[in-house]
Amino acid sequence: MFRLSPAFISFSFALLIFVPFAASADDDDAPSVLRQENLAAWCIVPFDAKRRGPAERAAMLKELGIRRCAYDWRAEHVPTFEQEILEYKKQGIEFFAFWSHHEAAFKLFEKYDLHPQIWQTLADPGDRADGDKVEAATQQLLPLAQRTKQIGSQLGLYNHGGWGGEPKNLIAVCQRLRELGHDHVGIVYNFHHGHGTIDDWDAAFLQLKPYLICLNLNGMNAKAEPKILGIGKGAHELSMIRKVVESGYDGPIGILDHRNELDARDSLQENLDGLAWVRRELNEPGSGGPKPATATPTPDSQHSGRLFPGADAYRKPPITVECRVRLNRRDQYNILVASDTKQSSDHWELFSMNGSGRLTAYLPGKKPDHVHTQAMICDRKPHTIAMHYESDRARLYVDGRKVADQAIEPMGRGGPIPGGLGVGRLVKGGPRLAGDIEWLRISKGVRQLPADPQANVERDDATVGWWDFRKPAKPAEGSQSSTMPPTAPQSQQSPYDPKLVESLVSEAPIRGDSIRGARVFADAKLACLSCHRVGPVGGEVGPSLSNVAAQRNLKQIVESVLWPQREVQPEYKTWNVLTAEGKIIAGYKHRETEDQLTLRDPASGALIAIDTEEIEHESPGGSLMPAGLTAAMDLQQQLDLFCFLNLLGRDSQPPQAEWIDALTRAQSHAPMEFPVTQEPLQPNNYRFWRHAVNRDRHFDFYTKQAEYFRQQSQVPMMVSPFPGLDGGQQGHWGNQNETTWASDDWNQADLGSVQAGVFRGNGVTVPRGVCVRLGDEHELSACFNPDTLTFDAVWKGGFVRIDSVRHGFVGGLRMQGKPVSLPDQSAPDKPFQYKGFYRHGDRVVFAYTIDGGDFLDTAWVENGEFSRERAPIEEHSLRHVVRGGPSRWPQALETKITPGMGRPFAIDSIDLPLDNPWRMPIFCGGIDFLPNGDALVCTMQGDVWRVSGLDSESTKPGKARWRRFAAGLHHALGIVVSDGEIYVQCRDQLTRLTDLNGDGEADFYECFSNAFETSPAGHDYICGLQRDAAGNFYTASGNQGLVRISPDGQRADVVATGFRNPDGLGLLSERTITVPVSEGSWTPASMIHAVDLSLASDVGDPPHYGYGGPRNDQPPRLPLAYLPRGLDNSSGGQTQVPEERLGPLAGQLLHFSFGAGSWFVVLRDEVDGQSQGAVVPMAGDFRSGVHRGRFRSADGHLYVAGMSGWGSYTPDHGCLERVRFTGEAFQVPTGFHTHRNGIRVDFALPVDPSIATDVGRQFAQCWNYRYSGAYGSPEYSPTHPGVAGHDPLEIRSVHRCGDGRSIFLEIPDLQPVNQLHLRLHVNDDATPSCNPAGSGHDLFVTVHKLDAPYEDFDGYRPRQKTIAAHPMLVDLETNAVRVPNPWSDAIEGARKIELRTGKNLTFAKRELRVGAGEAIELTLINPDVVPHNWVLVRPGTLPQVGQLANELIADPSAFARQYVPETDDVLVYTDIVAAGDRQRVAFHAPTIPGRYPFLCTFPGHWMVMNGIMVVGEN
Repeated sequence: MFRLSPAFISFSFALLIFVPFAASADDDDAPSVLRQENLAAWCIVPFDAKRRGPAERAAMLKELGIRRCAYDWRAEHVPTFEQEILEYKKQGIEFFAFWSHHEAAFKLFEKYDLHPQIWQTLADPGDRADGDKVEAATQQLLPLAQRTKQIGSQLGLYNHGGWGGEPKNLIAVCQRLRELGHDHVGIVYNFHHGHGTIDDWDAAFLQLKPYLICLNLNGMNAKAEPKILGIGKGAHELSMIRKVVESGYDGPIGILDHRNELDARDSLQENLDGLAWVRRELNEPGSGGPKPATATPTPDSQHSGRLFPGADAYRKPPITVECRVRLNRRDQYNILVASDTKQSSDHWELFSMNGSGRLTAYLPGKKPDHVHTQAMICDRKPHTIAMHYESDRARLYVDGRKVADQAIEPMGRGGPIPGGLGVGRLVKGGPRLAGDIEWLRISKGVRQLPADPQANVERDDATVGWWDFRKPAKPAEGSQSSTMPPTAPQSQQSPYDPKLVESLVSEAPIRGDSIRGARVFADAKLACLSCHRVGPVGGEVGPSLSNVAAQRNLKQIVESVLWPQREVQPEYKTWNVLTAEGKIIAGYKHRETEDQLTLRDPASGALIAIDTEEIEHESPGGSLMPAGLTAAMDLQQQLDLFCFLNLLGRDSQPPQAEWIDALTRAQSHAPMEFPVTQEPLQPNNYRFWRHAVNRDRHFDFYTKQAEYFRQQSQVPMMVSPFPGLDGGQQGHWGNQNETTWASDDWNQADLGSVQAGVFRGNGVTVPRGVCVRLGDEHELSACFNPDTLTFDAVWKGGFVRIDSVRHGFVGGLRMQGKPVSLPDQSAPDKPFQYKGFYRHGDRVVFAYTIDGGDFLDTAWVENGEFSRERAPIEEHSLRHVVRGGPSRWPQALETKITPGMGRPFAIDSIDLPLDNPWRMPIFCGGIDFLPNGDALVCTMQGDVWRVSGLDSESTKPGKARWRRFAAGLHHALGIVVSDGEIYVQCRDQLTRLTDLNGDGEADFYECFSNAFETSPAGHDYICGLQRDAAGNFYTASGNQGLVRISPDGQRADVVATGFRNPDGLGLLSERTITVPVSEGSWTPASMIHAVDLSLASDVGDPPHYGYGGPRNDQPPRLPLAYLPRGLDNSSGGQTQVPEERLGPLAGQLLHFSFGAGSWFVVLRDEVDGQSQGAVVPMAGDFRSGVHRGRFRSADGHLYVAGMSGWGSYTPDHGCLERVRFTGEAFQVPTGFHTHRNGIRVDFALPVDPSIATDVGRQFAQCWNYRYSGAYGSPEYSPTHPGVAGHDPLEIRSVHRCGDGRSIFLEIPDLQPVNQLHLRLHVNDDATPSCNPAGSGHDLFVTVHKLDAPYEDFDGYRPRQKTIAAHPMLVDLETNAVRVPNPWSDAIEGARKIELRTGKNLTFAKRELRVGAGEAIELTLINPDVVPHNWVLVRPGTLPQVGQLANELIADPSAFARQYVPETDDVLVYTDIVAAGDRQRVAFHAPTIPGRYPFLCTFPGHWMVMNGIMVVGEN
């Protein structure tokens, strides 16, 4: 069995209160100075045998209940000063004191407002008189005294032996420094440096006490025998401590480790136990009982818990968990077994509760999250523990007796984060276990448990994991065999299996494919090509395989690959030669004579000559080919590989060109380019592709890329990302810039008598300003403030001017003219509510209530002066305005309706009345329809237009009639007609427009709601408007988020946050609102979010979707879909297709692109409650960017309204267009569902099986974005984070399924990714399609989660697979503060070694030779195009560390932790070194001679990218 050190104690749960050890009943009567909260830990950093880092140390102190730490350090700890501070803050530990001085630390103290004591020894000033010594020592300390005073810290003079350690000298120097004005100086006295004062302690202490700022305790024997001793173990410390207590000293008390051989945890615990004994003795002599046991060094054979690869079989209920344990302590948490990290909703763990020792289960994804028992299991006796874990119930058992039975239900928060399986420890961080675990078994289903405790169990058909720790591991033979579950991949060589050989030999020629086999052979993760040559390609470490089939039969080939040591050709058998000087030289025998042996180095090919007389011993080493390479392959890959090898050289034929092409491409890891063209694949689907705005645009980039590589005989490992707008050579926004977006057109318009907007002038800014012209000749202008009911500015000489920047949309309204004086004004001192304004000719009359009374308020010009009339309605001179006024815009303007020619969707253009009498630009912000079918279109400039004539014959040119209905609104970007009433969403308010007298124009501009926030910022638009069946309104605010306005307008609640520039929204159902966002900071790409309103009901804590960064240390909610920049660089709103509209698209979600002027279908999927979408581009583009769409019930057509602004690749500033379904049947994707082994895609029409199931007609590639504060994100390779590129994915097979309208694409390597691009052909090209490319189908899928494997197809075979951590979680961990490499500091005199990475996942040198304990400076140089690291591990642990490295794919913090597994087997490592970069680490080689493996722990690399560091005797 493995034993776990009692040093490792447990963690505290977020919902548990820590009960510190030794806070027992006797503590209540203990002297206050000895209470635990007054203690500080000392000498626990460089002396800790466990060599904890800052996080582990802080956690240890918290677990022990020690709230203060005095920090001692060495040069190696300087890089982690800041992390130490941060970890203490995180755990609530006071950074109490700091040893000596270091300016870097002092600056950090200032940065974090810390004021620790600074402890400094007194140096002996040499041979001088006592008085001179005191003065000299004082002068030496003056600079430090001044610096510590500056940072607000006490300076503690530290006794450390010699002259400076004697109490009288400490006191004298302290007094002198105080005389010089440094009252912050005191004394820190240490028992372990004060053995000379034992006999006269009483007198010495009384002298020291006035100056003491800390007293550090220790066990005390005469003559310091030993010097460091646990409290309570010595002969004198009890009496010495009694004197301290009796004196009334109430300062801090330190307890220490200071023993290199001890775990600091054990040492501190020993002193806590000893102090508890002392307290009892002080209360009542003789009551302390026997003295506590002495801490002993932890034997090397003990372990700090074990970490194994995780598996779905361990985490998905129903399961049964059983283990046999013996626990020795209950003053800590003891972790028995834990699956995944605590952040995962699938996490579960069994542990004993701190203090009570009771068995408990923790299930953070369930409610309740703890299952408690009364069973105390920490009694040093063996117990059999079991848990039945079902989806709705958890039962716990001790020795066959049920001790808990708890109903549970899903928590509904967070998501699964696959991780490892911890035995005797958590998967990540936290406490461990004090005791033994004999065995552990995990079974699927609810296993029947016997009533009697089971001392032994066996593996059976229900077992999914079984470990027996009673048999000691044998590192030389591979300890994994006794501890790894049967489901985990094995890297060791399995026993020879003749039946397996026979099966592979018979099936490979039939089921294998040689082209695919060449790709397997070329896979860099297998590195066959690194060692073996095929034709002109490959390495020469192993034999050439160009003619292997002519030299060996298939049975021999299979045996050589699966069992490489079974038969080794003599020229490729390695030999190890021991020389007379003690060196070991390994290589192939190249030549051997009586006088000399020549070896050939396998890696470099260099010849090494050794004189025979220098050879002490030589022994064969076998083949260099590692066992277990095929463990990473599934059966089909093995069949393909053997099919390929079985044809090499057969019938004396040279390797086929297709094979050589596959092997050649595999040697390049760089993203492969392809010939990029600008012209669309189907120009007829892009009406404006030749327009000047699109002069540099690259159309159909992703489709062209997919088609190019689909048709290549071999697909590279990585292909190029989207280069950027307009080819990526002209900056982030392509060929557009501020000059492009500048326009003065709005200033040329006749604004009439009123314009609302953000007003700036005369020293005031009014976010909800309403500017009006006054007087018959417009002699004056004024700005009314609805928030205060005051006129905040009056001026003459003009009205307002609008900036030309970005068409005038960001600068607001600026006063044009000179201000005139105003009478004193103030807001009413009684409750008031702004109601809106009436328009009557040129007069604008404001309406509001004050203290319940209705008032009218208007300004005008009287005798050339500003005048104002405010009065109750019935008394106001303009009270007649409430009945409506004369028409202001009687003109009806006709424009053309031009039918489109597209099929199955025609886009009809309805021209805008740009040539209008008021010269008003028309940037359309929203559309809806009146009951009679007329459209209402609102604009960014604040107009509302009524459009009739839409019922003209749709296939012939028609005429639309436009009439201005309202004007002067503030950025009108949403409109809804509900029950015949017209609501317009403006930036300042939700406006209800009413035509009071039926003349076709709005008279009353009612403030229906201004309960939401607005701001004067240039970019804070409020976009889109929807209303649900309950009457609630929804709008998207760049300032607040998704806002719900109550049916009466009186309340506005923020129901979701974290949306960057949300240009609209969509109402899917009563439960879901969609919100688009556009790329920028904390928004790596344009996205569509789906807000589940049932989860957003708690408006006090609305869900957060990412913009602005994470909130409350929680990851943001995930989007429904990401949108690639090459499709949509700026997103508009969405709408849902009504039933029985648009043929097969009925019920689907449509999305509109502001940036590209295009439209998309968004398919929706759900896995385990997580929504995810697929974006399908649709043929046809629009005259401007589009962001609103509505279906007109009168004709069933879709009408879209839009505008430009900036970043829109469309020709016009605004548009109103109709998408008309022509009725033809067409093929289009209609649904999808993701599985662990691939993806199902549904179509509208039956697919042609001869085309759809042809793998060569399909293509898949994927990429991720980086969630960070940077502006947007490149498209990154998922398998090589930080490398811009797309990863092509192998489509193993395609199957038609269901009713013939669906296909399943088997993609074994599918993982959660931000973007999965599928390019599919399922019918012949003549089949009507709505794809912009003219044929085929493109889906851009966002894959958040994968469902269980799809099994309903011939040839399905289960496959073990680790699900990668979600890219968002990886980014969050990467964004966190990254810990400096512990070996970054140089070591003087270290020997320099350079190690380069080689081709095909290799190190250029496979062997390094160093001396035991030698100082080494190793530089890893990475000329490769993918990242690598270098990790040195303990002998015999390569397979275990390598397997843990592969599991890091599921760990979101892996990239931030340099892809280095958390295991004590790792000795030294470099960080991940990017392509073309290098990193240096300095370290001392292990002191014990041996063969220490090194490897690259980037997932998937280790099996071939490894080597040996040979540590020899010095």
